[in-house]
Amino acid sequence: MRIIKNRAVIRDRWRLEDGDDNGAGAGDNGAGRDARVIMPLQRYMKMRHALCQTGRRVGVKLRAEDEVDRIAGDLGRIDLIALEFGAFHEGRGYSQAVQLRQLNFAGEIRALNAHRDNLPLMERCGIDAYQLAAGEDLDEALDAFDEITEYYALNS
Repeated sequence: MRIIKNRAVIRDRWRLEDGDDNGAGAGDNGAGRDARVIMPLQRYMKMRHALCQTGRRVGVKLRAEDEVDRIAGDLGRIDLIALEFGAFHEGRGYSQAVQLRQLNFAGEIRALNAHRDNLPLMERCGIDAYQLAAGEDLDEALDAFDEITEYYALNS
């Protein structure tokens, strides 16, 4: 599969495991330390201590209702956080991305089910990788980053 990362189309090296069962299927399937698996938060929480021992690269998927604080202490051990945008109007992932960057998470933040029109705002919130929704064109979506050139200033 191809995704957008840092405004370029790349081949994705991560595998998303969507089940949040008892951890079955989270093994490395013969890939060893190079296995790159994104697992749901619930599975990560069950396996996090064992994963730290393996040295594997770890990705965690957060649903919109998941609290970033649950993994705040583990951010130094997590390489990628995938934020689920279940619908076009779902906005909690933006807040999660901002929270992660405020906690100094330096790894990849990926939007799942991203729509072309949302990419500039997602980028401004700290998201740097995008798995587009079905029907979205990767190459055409790249144009979205340069279409908006001026933003309202936020008073802080």
